[in-house]
Formats: sequence, structure tokens, C-alpha cells
Amino acid sequence: MIQRNWQAFVYPGLVLAWWLLHGIVRPENGWVYILNRVAHLYFVPLLPLLVWYVVRKQWANGLLLVVPLGIALSFYGDYLRPTAPLTPPDVTVMTYNILYSNKRLDDVAAVILTHDPDLVALQEVGSDAMTKLRLLLGDVYAHSVLGTPISNGVGAQSLTAVFSKTPIDHHENLDPGVRRPMILIETEIAGRPVVFLSAHLYPAWWAWHEPLLQIPAALTDFVEKQQIEVAFLETVVAGYPAVTPIILACDCNTKETTQTYRLLTETWVNSARAAGWVRDVRGDGKWVDRDMRHIDYIMLRGAVAPIATYRIQDNGGSDHLAVLAQLRWEQ
Repeated sequence: MIQRNWQAFVYPGLVLAWWLLHGIVRPENGWVYILNRVAHLYFVPLLPLLVWYVVRKQWANGLLLVVPLGIALSFYGDYLRPTAPLTPPDVTVMTYNILYSNKRLDDVAAVILTHDPDLVALQEVGSDAMTKLRLLLGDVYAHSVLGTPISNGVGAQSLTAVFSKTPIDHHENLDPGVRRPMILIETEIAGRPVVFLSAHLYPAWWAWHEPLLQIPAALTDFVEKQQIEVAFLETVVAGYPAVTPIILACDCNTKETTQTYRLLTETWVNSARAAGWVRDVRGDGKWVDRDMRHIDYIMLRGAVAPIATYRIQDNGGSDHLAVLAQLRWEQ
């Protein structure tokens, strides 16, 4: 039986080998990063193979699929977990990489105003774009702050920003020493103090544009820079009481199967994952965020929990979709 059906062991064996590699090789080098980055594709053959084995009544072969199925559920099973009925949110937040070259700022503003979050984190914002967005959004979002360039970072046309409906009591331009600044603000919503961060982690874009043989080394450097940023975030929020609601709205440039994501979620909660299965109603321009390829997140810690997390289907001229999270306070 084993010799005759050896082909049935190939797919489960390859997925198991990747899973072991993912867990053992630390820190993640460039080659492992490439494997991890596309890992969501490893589970695509599951359903076709299962149907094939059932139709052919190859039950023993079908049983082997328990291995990749279990690994898939370990990464993405939370999205299928039953959740409580939706309730009105205490606070709604958005993260939105608007694309530094985007000229459709009226459309960007329309996306924000249509979905009406209390707090908005923007990435790839230039000073000119910020000036126009303040004019377009100022009637609703009277309080805003734009980051300033940091040492060895990008110029003034690709920064992070925050818009808030409530007064900003305190803000900081944070320098992780890698590429882009982060913005931290403190505000109060419905009597509850909130810490809100807008961040844009180091991208792999430059690594992929290196000469072919240098790409793995460049990707290793990219991973190291991202992990520096994650460690920096920990030092920033370490001084706050454990119950303080802290919200990280981030173009994190990392997928759920990478080690940067794993490091990040050792102390942060991914709002999309933690919300579990949410019924998708697609008539209002937003879809529940269950995209296995996503890199934009709302991350949480402290006394705040997700109700639902959505991807806004109107990109407003950007190469990203805005992510909207409805949240509730925890006692």
C-alpha cells in the first residue's frame, strides 16, 4: 500500500517539512522568509486533493491530508471560530496606506468619511497630502499630527499620520532607527484613555529589486530591520499600565506565516483573527478581513477587544485597502 501510493505522501510531507522549518529556523533568513511568505499557497491543493480521493474512494490517501489540514488550522483556524453576535462598538479605528504618489485625495477622504472611524492611522503621507487631507477632513477630524523625517529614513513625502475626532492630549514622533517614523498619540474616547500608534514597518520592496543572487541576503537584512522595529515598539508601550487600551494601526509588511508576525503577536492581538467568524454583509462597501495575504493590521493590547475587522473595498486610488476595526472596551 505504501509503495503503491507513495505519491500521496508527497504533498503532506512537503507541508510538514515547511512547518518544521518554520518552527526551527530562527532567526528567519532570506531563504526561509521566501518559503514563509508564500506559505498560504501551500494549502490550496487541500480541497482538490480531498475531492479526488473521495471520488476515487482512496480513503487511506485522504487520511494523510489530516497533516496539512491540521497545519492550516493552526495558522488560520481562529478565523473560523464562532463568535458572539455583533454589538455596537465603543470605538472604531482605521489603518490606511494611501500610497505616496496617490493624487486622488478626495477619494481617500471619502473612504474615511464614509466609514467614520474615531481614529485614523495613515501611511505614506507627504506634507502636501497632509495639508489637503486636513482641509478635506477637518470638519470631522479636527485633530491630526504628521510624522517628521528620522535619521536614515525616508523623506517628507512618505510619513505616518494620525487623524482623531477627539483632542490629542499627547503625541510623539518615534524613531525606531529604521526607515520610517511611528506616531503615538494619547487621547480619550468616551471617558476612556487610549494610546494609538500609526506605524509602517520596513518593506521587502528594495530587497526584491536587488540583483537575483543578492536577494536572499537582502531579505535577511529586511527581516532583521523589521524585528528591530517590533522590539522598539515593545520599549515604547512597556511603560503603560497593562489595562491601558493600546491600538497599533499598521502597514506591517508581514504575512501571518512569517517570523516577524509571530514575534509581533507574542504581545499583540490581531483584531481580525481574534474576532473569529463574523458574518459577511457585503452591501456596505466593506468585507470581513479574512485575506490570508494581508499585511495591514489593527493590533491590540490592554483592555480592548475586537468585535469585527473589515477591509474597505474602495481603495481610493491606493495600492492598499483600508482596514477598519470595530472594538469594545473590556472591564
